[in-house]
Amino acid sequence: LSELTTIKQYAFYGCNSLRTIDFPNVTTINYAAFANCEVLSNLKLPKVTFIDTECFASCRFLMSVSLPTLQTLGQGAFASCPNLINVQLSAITSIGSSAFANCQYLKSVYLLGTSVPRLVNTNAFENTPLSNTYQGTPGSIYVPASMVANYQATPAWAPYSSRITAYRE
Repeated sequence: LSELTTIKQYAFYGCNSLRTIDFPNVTTINYAAFANCEVLSNLKLPKVTFIDTECFASCRFLMSVSLPTLQTLGQGAFASCPNLINVQLSAITSIGSSAFANCQYLKSVYLLGTSVPRLVNTNAFENTPLSNTYQGTPGSIYVPASMVANYQATPAWAPYSSRITAYRE
């Protein structure tokens, strides 16, 4: 498995005994590859650059995700992960529609790259504490301090302007 670079669509779909994935050389994960893996709680994907549509949707036990090399996140990639609290993306360039929709406890997203990622649609964080319509305690989108004004000036990010917070190391 150490030579594996691509995970095909539906490869582990609904695998309810899968708790940890550790693929050191995977760069691409295709459609719904890990969707509905209800007990999946630990991701080790140090080289992944592309996550397709609904790859991790409805993974109920995911709480924290750190993907340092991820560039493209597909539509609904982490949608309906009810226990997802924290996400860190250091190289992200594109976030798909509903990427984190219905992640009801998502409180912190760290976007630590040097450019503002493209939001395919402003509903990326729909029905989460990051949404501007959320009624409870709001979450935060942490970005480098030097990038705050850039995010706030980008039309697609306007609905989240009150959630954008300077990240200082």
